[in-house]
Parts: sequence; structure tokens; C-alpha cells
Amino acid sequence: MVNNPKATNETSGMQPLRRSGEGSSSFARGGIELIGTKPSMAKRPGYVGSALLRMHLTRGAGTGRKDIVPSVLEEKTPRLTRTHLACLVVIALIGSFLSAALLAPLATDMEWDGSKARTTYTSHGMIMIMSDAEFTLANGVTSGGSGTPSNPYVIENWEIDASAIGFGILIMDTTKYYVIRNVHVFAPGSFGINMLNAPHGTVEDCLLDDGAVGIIASDSDYMNITGNIVTNQDWFAVEVANGKWANISGNQFADNNFSAVALLNVENSTVSSNTILRTNMSGIMVLESNYTRVIGNNASDSPGMGLYLEMANDTLVRDNNFTMNQMYGLYLNFSTDVSIYHNRFIGNLVQAEVGNSTNVAWDSGYPDGGNYWSNYSGSDAFMGPDQDMNGADGIGDIPFITNGSGVDRYPWMAEDMSYIPEFATLLMPVLAVMLAIAASGSARRRLR
Repeated sequence: MVNNPKATNETSGMQPLRRSGEGSSSFARGGIELIGTKPSMAKRPGYVGSALLRMHLTRGAGTGRKDIVPSVLEEKTPRLTRTHLACLVVIALIGSFLSAALLAPLATDMEWDGSKARTTYTSHGMIMIMSDAEFTLANGVTSGGSGTPSNPYVIENWEIDASAIGFGILIMDTTKYYVIRNVHVFAPGSFGINMLNAPHGTVEDCLLDDGAVGIIASDSDYMNITGNIVTNQDWFAVEVANGKWANISGNQFADNNFSAVALLNVENSTVSSNTILRTNMSGIMVLESNYTRVIGNNASDSPGMGLYLEMANDTLVRDNNFTMNQMYGLYLNFSTDVSIYHNRFIGNLVQAEVGNSTNVAWDSGYPDGGNYWSNYSGSDAFMGPDQDMNGADGIGDIPFITNGSGVDRYPWMAEDMSYIPEFATLLMPVLAVMLAIAASGSARRRLR
């Protein structure tokens, strides 16, 4: 039996952990209240609490330049032998491999582009549709359609100043299929696009800025909210409440005050591939909702949290970036049956905290692994389900412990969840091949 010299937990104040064991915790029942920026919220009573003071991260961008000056001074072009050519090929392969390995983590980052190419808007007043019969050209429908899945009603290319009434588009008490596309709604304190008891709706490629709430879907099932840009909302960029089968994907949210995406009492919904920046409270908030999938989002640079889950049962959190949030990358409370793996937690004040929750998995077993933690201090000298066999596998040899005693048994060493060999491990075989080629060429010249 091989002993693992790193089998004990190096975290101060923690008892040694076994791979076969599960971390558990017990807390007094109660919610949280977010007041100030203290990192621990598990012991304060309340529900969600008050919003944080609006803060923004200021980043400076620098540029660098290198001048490359040729230094080839020979008068004659040197003879290129097959040995030289073979060495050059090997060197090129080394450079390509190392470049790909070093740049792989960067390739997975999602960036904010800030704008989208759009067709010219046409000014329009508030649009109000109160029944299926009111999907008409007079009410802003630009394509008559028939309200079916294959031929929905379409409302598009309008620009609406909502300052007069406080609403941009209001659709309620309908059953037909409809699409709201490429619409710009703005006005301080306004509610941009509102769908109340209006299922089967799609909101795509719209621009909503400087309002109170960008997009609201309440008591509306089967909603698709995709490809929109929503900025500078006082409360939520997108709020979905009391519904099921909502899909919120591929949107860009920035500088919204309370939350970019809020799911309140929603079933079987997906929040995926959204870029969420500088939200004062929480980038994504899931409250009293079941069977939610939070996948592939970038929730970063928030004065508050990247993701907040409360009473969020049967939830999957996978392939997200939680980066440089000033309070928490992820906060989980009063939830059960939650799987959290293949996420990147980078530079958050508190990477993750769990309280009053049961059956929370921070990894998906071996060798699939857990999450990447930028403050993980363990090493990778062992491999296997118990990390007790000699050899690196890209997974840390000791677990990562979150605040609240969550246990990631298999933390990833690399941001892109892949094993990159140490430089010396990679270089020595390659150098051996190069030396063998050079020695072979030299021997052939001596025989001549």
C-alpha cells in the first residue's frame, strides 16, 4: 500500500479528510442579509437583504510593443542539411504545443463586445397587447403571422421611449406564439418588455438600457430570452417569475444594479452562455426554483456575488466563470441536490460558501473532477480515485474546502480542466529526440 504524503488537509484548523468521506455542516436555520461587504453571511438573519452601494471596478489597459530586429549578418546563406531541417521541425512542433497549452485557458473566456450590429430603428409609441385578437399591425405587429410555432407574430425594429407611460411593450393574457426582435426600449425608471400570462414568447436581439427592469416574464411558460443587451437597470436585467421552461441564453448584461438574471419560483429552466459584468448585488439569482441549469456563464467583476442560490433544489452549476467578484463567487443556502463542477473560481473575495444545504456535490467524481480554484495551494504528484498512486493527473492531491465546509474532492490544477505536463517533463523527451537526430547526422558525415 502506497502512503500519500499529502493525504492530510493543509487548511489551518481543519481535521484530516478522507477521500471516501463526505463533508457536512450544520447551521441554525435562517436566511442572510447582505449589509456591507463582510465575507460571511451564514449567521445573519433575513432573506435576500438590501442591495449594495453601487461600485464599479476600474481597470487600466496598457499596451506593449516589441521591435524585432534581424540579426542575420552572414554573407552566405548557410547550407540547410536534413539534420538541420529535422531539428527545425521538432522546434516548431515544441513551440506550437507550448503555445496551445499556454493559450488554452484564455480561449475559453467570454468577452463583452458592448454592441451589436442592428438595422435602423423606427420610432414607435408604447405597444400594448391584451389578448390574442390584439396581435395586429395597428398594435405594432410588423409581420401578421398566424401565432403558431412555425409562423409566430413578429414585433421588430422599433425604438420606444418609455418615459411617457413607463412601459415599452406589454403583452398579457395571450396564448399565441410571438417574437419580439431588434427592439430598443429606454427611459429612466421604465419597464422595458413585459410579458404577463403570455406564454410561448421569444425576446431576441433587443437593446434595453437605462430603465428599472429590462425584461419581465411572469406567469408565462416556455419563454426564450436570447441574444439581448441589457444595461443600467435599477433592479433586474431579466426577471422570470412563476413559470416553467424558460431559456435565458447568449445575452450580454452590464452595470445592472440588483441582479442581471433573477429566477423566482421557476421550474425546469436554463441560464446559459451569458456574459454578466459589474452587477452590484448578484450576477445570477435563483430563488425558490427547481431543476435549474446554470451552464457556461461568465459572471465577473461584481461588487457583490457571481451566483446566488437559495431554495434552489435539483440544480446544476457547470462550466461557469466566477471571476473577481468582491464578495462571493458563489453563495448557496437552503438548497438540496445541487451539483457544482467544472467551474472556474478566480480572484473572488470568498470563492464559494455553502450554508444550510444538503446533498451538495462539488465534483462529479474521478476522473471527471471538480472545479478550478485560483487560491488552491495543493500540488499534483499523485493520481487515482484516492490520489494515492504515483503520477500526476491534473487533479490536486488534497481536497479544496469552501467556506461552510463544502468539499471539492478533485480540484483541477489548470483553468481549462486539462493536464499540462511540467516544462521539464515535456522538454526532456524532446531534447533527447533532437540529440539523437544530431548524433545520427554527425555519424553519417564521419562515415563519408
